[in-house]
Amino acid sequence: MDIEIDKRNKKLTIRKPTGRTVSESNLFQINGIPTAVFHDATGNELLFNLDTGANHSLLRPDFLKVYPDMSFTSNKKHLWGVGGYQVMETKEIKLLTIYSYATHIEFRNIQLVPEAGGSRKDQIKIIGTLGSNILKTAVVRIDGFNRRLDFFPY
Repeated sequence: MDIEIDKRNKKLTIRKPTGRTVSESNLFQINGIPTAVFHDATGNELLFNLDTGANHSLLRPDFLKVYPDMSFTSNKKHLWGVGGYQVMETKEIKLLTIYSYATHIEFRNIQLVPEAGGSRKDQIKIIGTLGSNILKTAVVRIDGFNRRLDFFPY
């Protein structure tokens, strides 16, 4: 499967895979959930789940373990999810930039929310979730055959 989503121009392209075209992969399944590998400005690896049903991208508590000195503001947000409508205490980070190969994604006012149901018990540190709001800032290509997620900023 090779899908390109261009929300701004209302265009969806589905291509038949053409074979191995890249040497590096950044898209994997962890516990059945699509997960993408990104990096920060210093090269640290950052793992984000993909959730196209989520309206907004968010950060998880493990983010603060990786970046304990990150400045944020606290506030209450009204959030809707599988568990229903909730008012949650969140932390908001004004600007976060993550990198994928030669491109980057900037998040402004991204929310860090408490982990539903307690903390994660696995050893894999998923620090965030990419929601459908990423489609507003870039063309997104999901190349399942090559296990690659690419962004092409507008």
